[in-house]
Amino acid sequence: MTRSWDAFDTLLGRRWITPESIWEEIGRQIGDDTFPQRRVAAYKAGDRTLEDTYKRLGMSPQIEYDLELDHTYGILENLSRLSNADIIVSDMYIPPEFLRQLLRHNGCDFTGNIFISLSGKRQGTIWRGLKPFPVDHTGDNYLSDVESPAKYGIRGIHYTRQLLTDYENRVPDYRLRAFLRFLRMQCPYTDWRQKVWDDQCNLNVPFLILSSLELPKQKIHFVYRDCVFLKGIFEKLTGIECDWLQSSRAVYRFGRNRRYDNYFDSMDIKLIVDLQGTGRSFDLYSRLRGGLDGISCLMLTGPDEGTLMGQSVPNGMRVEYYNLAGEGSLIGWGPGPIRADLEHDPELVSVMAEVHEVVLKNINVYAPFEPNMELLRHTLHNICSINTETVKRVSVTHKKIHVNGTYL
Repeated sequence: MTRSWDAFDTLLGRRWITPESIWEEIGRQIGDDTFPQRRVAAYKAGDRTLEDTYKRLGMSPQIEYDLELDHTYGILENLSRLSNADIIVSDMYIPPEFLRQLLRHNGCDFTGNIFISLSGKRQGTIWRGLKPFPVDHTGDNYLSDVESPAKYGIRGIHYTRQLLTDYENRVPDYRLRAFLRFLRMQCPYTDWRQKVWDDQCNLNVPFLILSSLELPKQKIHFVYRDCVFLKGIFEKLTGIECDWLQSSRAVYRFGRNRRYDNYFDSMDIKLIVDLQGTGRSFDLYSRLRGGLDGISCLMLTGPDEGTLMGQSVPNGMRVEYYNLAGEGSLIGWGPGPIRADLEHDPELVSVMAEVHEVVLKNINVYAPFEPNMELLRHTLHNICSINTETVKRVSVTHKKIHVNGTYL
C-alpha cells in the first residue's frame, strides 16, 4: 500500500519554524537587512525555482541550501512511518534531489518517488500523474493536503502537530518557543507516550529552563533524585559544572549517620538546590550537626513563600511527578547510598529520560533564553493544576516506600 506525504511541516521542520527565518539569517550573513524582501521579489519575478531566484539576485543558491541543511530537522513520528514504497508530494521551490538530501541529512534514506511542483497540489494538477498512486496523503495544509487530493480519490489526512500549542503561543521568547516546538517534533511515539512527551515539552522543560535562569550563577549541589533533569539544564545554560547531593530524610530521620556525615563533609557545599519542599529535612540535618555554617538551601517551589518562586504553591508535590529518576528512593547510607526498588513505572521513567537526552543535546542550539518570572509562575500553575497524562500515570503506578515504620 502506497501512502503520500507532504514534506515541510509534515516530515521536516525548520529550527526557527518558518522559511523566512532562513532568509533573515542569509541577510545577517551578507549584511543586508533587506534580503528577505529582495528574495521574495526575485522569486515572484521568475519561474519560482531556487536556481532562477538566486540568478536574479546575482548570488549562488548554495548559501540557502547550506542553511536549509543546518536548520532542518526531522519530524520523527512521521519519518518513522515513511516507507520506500511511499511517495512525497510537495509544492516547493527546491529540487527533488535536494529534498532527498535533506531527508538523508536527518537520518532518513528515502528511495521512493518525490514529486515537486510550484502549485500542483493546491491546483490539483499533480495528483493524477502520481505513480504509484497513493491511498492517502498526509500534510499540514488543509486546502492543498486534504481538500485537493480528495477530489481525485485520495483520502487527505490533516497533520496538525506542527502547529504551536496554546502554551507555546504564550511564550514571548522566540528562541524558547521554537525549542519547545522542536522538542515535541522529536517524539517518535503516537500512543500514551506522546502525551507524556508533550507534558515534558510544554510543562516541565520550560519550568526547568526558566528556573535555571533565575538561580544564582554559581556551583550548586543539586539534590538527587528530584533534580535529575534540572542539573543538566542548568549546567548547559551556564557552563558551570555542578555536583549531586544524595539526600533523604530517611538517612538521618532517627539520628546522625556518621558515614553520611563523612560523605556530606567531603564536598565543598555552599548552595543546595532542591526541586520542591519545605526545607525541613535540611533544617533537621542542620540541627543534628549543630548547624551548617556557610551552607544555604533553596527550594524551587513549595508550600512556603521562601522559595525561588517567592510565593506559596499549593499542590507543589506534582512538580516531582514530571522529574522521575531511574533509581529508587534513598533509604539509608552504608559505605554508600542504599536505595529501595524503583517505585515508578520504568516505561514512564524511560520516556522522560528520552526527552531530556534530546534537551541536553540541542538546548544550546537555541539558547540563550530570556528570563521570565511571570511565565515561570504560569507554567508552575499549570503543572500543579492540570490533570495530565503524566499525573494520571504516576498516580496509578506509584508504589509507596515503607521505611522504619513510615512511608516516604
